[in-house]
Amino acid sequence: MKLVFACLALVSIFCIPNYAQPDSALTVKIVSPDLNTDNDISLDSLLNIKISSASKYLETSREAPSSVSIITAEEIEKYGYASFPEILNSVRGFYISYDRNYNYLGVRGFGRPTDYNDRIHLTINGLSVNDYYYGQATIGTDLALPVSCIERIEIIRGPGSILYGNNAMFAVINIVTKNPGYVTHANTNVQFGSDGKRLASVNYNGMIGSEVKVAFSGMVSDNAGRDIYYHEYDTDSTNHGVAKNCDFDRSRGVLANVFYKQFSFQGMYMYRNKGIPTASYGMIFNDSRARTVDQSGSLELKYTGEISSTAMFTTRAYLNHCGYSGYYPYSNFVTDNNNINWIGTELLYQWDISTSNRFVSGIEFKKILDDEYASSNETGRDTYNNITFHTWSMYVQDEFQVTNNIICNFGVRFDEQSNIKGTISPRLAAIYTPQPETSIKLIYGQAFRYPNSYELYYYDTLSRFKLSSGLKNEQITTSELVCEHKFGSSLYGIVSAYNNKVNNLIDQDSDMSDTTVHFINRGGISTWGADIELDGFASKGLSGFLKYSYQYTVNRDTKEKLTNSPSHVVNYGISFALARDYRLSFDGSYESERLTLKGAKTPKIALVNMNLVGKYFSNKLRVSLRINNLFNKTYFYPGGYEHVQDIIAQDPRTYNLKFSYDF
Repeated sequence: MKLVFACLALVSIFCIPNYAQPDSALTVKIVSPDLNTDNDISLDSLLNIKISSASKYLETSREAPSSVSIITAEEIEKYGYASFPEILNSVRGFYISYDRNYNYLGVRGFGRPTDYNDRIHLTINGLSVNDYYYGQATIGTDLALPVSCIERIEIIRGPGSILYGNNAMFAVINIVTKNPGYVTHANTNVQFGSDGKRLASVNYNGMIGSEVKVAFSGMVSDNAGRDIYYHEYDTDSTNHGVAKNCDFDRSRGVLANVFYKQFSFQGMYMYRNKGIPTASYGMIFNDSRARTVDQSGSLELKYTGEISSTAMFTTRAYLNHCGYSGYYPYSNFVTDNNNINWIGTELLYQWDISTSNRFVSGIEFKKILDDEYASSNETGRDTYNNITFHTWSMYVQDEFQVTNNIICNFGVRFDEQSNIKGTISPRLAAIYTPQPETSIKLIYGQAFRYPNSYELYYYDTLSRFKLSSGLKNEQITTSELVCEHKFGSSLYGIVSAYNNKVNNLIDQDSDMSDTTVHFINRGGISTWGADIELDGFASKGLSGFLKYSYQYTVNRDTKEKLTNSPSHVVNYGISFALARDYRLSFDGSYESERLTLKGAKTPKIALVNMNLVGKYFSNKLRVSLRINNLFNKTYFYPGGYEHVQDIIAQDPRTYNLKFSYDF
């Protein structure tokens, strides 16, 4: 609690009227912001950023029929976030888990062990990238995009199935990369860090001729990892519990965007090779052959045209690929792999019926060409399945300005998968603006998730994972009240209260009769929660944030609290200019304990991070040093069903030194 009161004291300074900053128009920057005190992003600029992920047309976060957060390039630069988990861990109501292989995202008290983030819908510039075998949204180093290419990250809380369909149960996350302007700009980054980390990236934005705009980003990263001690394996035959040279992480990624008149093209490819030090699924401990290799790629062509002065349409076609290979040392060496390919097309129509009524409709079709899984051992193939199918969807949404200060938004979507019964997802929102500084949102929505191929068809005799049967669609119903208020030009606050009800939760379960694991529908899960957020922007380069979330998630049948669900989460940050070209920032988080799968509790977590950044040579060179876990605290996250470890230790103090140069 001392940490909470300290954060409140820091943020309270933003209420002082003398710190008011003049309004300024929004300008989207390709280069990083200056660190001098006169050019820090203003509150008005932040609130006027247009987003498209909440309604599939441009609007500000206060106009969106959802609870929205925006993480800007300026904020990423300011706090020195070097990875997507670091960014997401600063978002209100979000919390991270890491099992030394994959990163997992919890949202508002819900984060199932080893769910591969399949209840989060991830898009990159609006293109969905969740795969179809696991439903996975990659948020760790397997999302191999340089953080420096991000313009902003749009966080849409609550059900998003009305516009995005499957997986959009708890949140939609849209990563918006920097688009090219008419001035050529290039940037390179080189990073060095703890555990042998090395990273190099490049970003280029420019023109080909007078009409073609091009944006390109690429990165290469290598991390040797650390030697990790696990007391569960502390025997003479298992290197006394030390996993040596098993925590390596190597990733590569490229992203290209081309714009020509009403056409746009996006192509990307990402690759990661990650060691597994935890000996999950009963593998041989301290064997550096244990690893997972993930790769993904996509191609998208999009066209936007006008039908009239009040109507427009967007059509797009895309090809996506995800691949996975796992290498598992048992007494008989085992490998498994996925090959997932799908194509799709979407047509969206937008019609401004009147100045107070906007209508949006769309139809989408996807064909899953391959949804292949195979496993083999030294004696030959053990398991193989490839279930192909297709999905189609249609949706409508209408936004109507009832009065000058009341907007109603209603939408509904129908989705059907060829091998699973169709489902309907509605959303209803009312936005009341009693005064320009205040908006009140009342939101109701439903969303769904099909059981994915992993849950429906996976089995493995070696790890004693048996075939599941009779799985039903997951469904969530959310009710939420959000109040947003701007206190002058220096402070912005958000308060929300919500209730989530999940039915037919799909979760792993242990069958004690035959000591196997499989998937079942657990029944009903409920969450009651509340969030509060303050964002302050003062004069002389001073800014900060404070976010608190209370969430209580229980199984409605057993009345037991859900595992991996902290009741209290606090995020905070403060940033100030030391001199014209230097900035010092602190951020951190506090979490109450989480219940583990074995009924124990993780210790409470209180972390502080620091970032120092300076500019040189006419602001072309930026050097930053970020230190995570500044006070070298020991902390743990819960393990999954596949781990012997009930809790998994996280990194001690680490550093990341970055050199960035603009051309």
